[in-house]
Amino acid sequence: MKKNPFLTVMVIPHTERGPMTLRVSVYFVRFILTFILVGLMFSSLWAYKYIYIKREKASLQLIQSDNQKIIEEYSENYLSLYQEVKKLKEQMIGLQQLEEQIRIKNGFDPSKSYFSKENQLVLSGINNKSKMTASTLTIKTTKETIESLQNTLPEKEKSLNELLQLLEERNETLLSIPSINPTVGRITSKFGYRSDPFNNNRSFHNGLDIANAFGTPIYSTADGIVTFSGRNGGYGNQIVINHGNGLETVYAHNSKNLVKKGDFVRKGQLIAYMGSTGRSTGSHLHYEVRKNGRRVNPSNYIN
Repeated sequence: MKKNPFLTVMVIPHTERGPMTLRVSVYFVRFILTFILVGLMFSSLWAYKYIYIKREKASLQLIQSDNQKIIEEYSENYLSLYQEVKKLKEQMIGLQQLEEQIRIKNGFDPSKSYFSKENQLVLSGINNKSKMTASTLTIKTTKETIESLQNTLPEKEKSLNELLQLLEERNETLLSIPSINPTVGRITSKFGYRSDPFNNNRSFHNGLDIANAFGTPIYSTADGIVTFSGRNGGYGNQIVINHGNGLETVYAHNSKNLVKKGDFVRKGQLIAYMGSTGRSTGSHLHYEVRKNGRRVNPSNYIN
């Protein structure tokens, strides 16, 4: 007997209407069931993919947020570091200029730096943002270097300032010592006993006589203040300069004085012209050095 490939579905309503029958092909039922099953499979796969993608997107957004925070933190740290380096470079430039002043004032080579080349290399490397690469020092290492330099710079600056002050005081002292020749010419009479040119008697000569032509320039041998400028008996036209520390110099027999009492004069400044005023036998300068009021040998001071 041949099987019937159809299914009959009977529907019995709870009403006065009679039962209804529905004749459906088995193949159609199978098709519908297969379609539903495939639909459920695709729906499940889509739902899984949707949940997976949503989770990945949330994870990616979290990573991006963390990366953004890291970038912002790095940028802030680098900007702060850059400002510190800039300030540190300005301090180092100031110290280098101070060092150059010290070297120039004392005749040293200003091109030889007090600061190490390594420190200059670190600063020049991390100060250039456009050249910042993976091979450059890390922020942590650079910060440690900066902190080390910042800790030493104030002491170095203080030491250099103290040194500069001491050198300036020393230079002021040196400028106040009569160490140069007061004029040019021939020494005709030294400090000490000699035969007096007027009576040939043995007498003590309190200074240094330097002869030259009338009008030869005479210079101050050190910084100081003019305490006397005028006529003084046998000294003729005379200038006395007080250099401090008990030192005085005397310039006598001048043809003309160019400074007056109270003037401040510099070492090497033109103060008079040579002449033969007062008790003199010819055009010359009588030069004296006095220490605490006592006349001393000028030759001991002239370099």
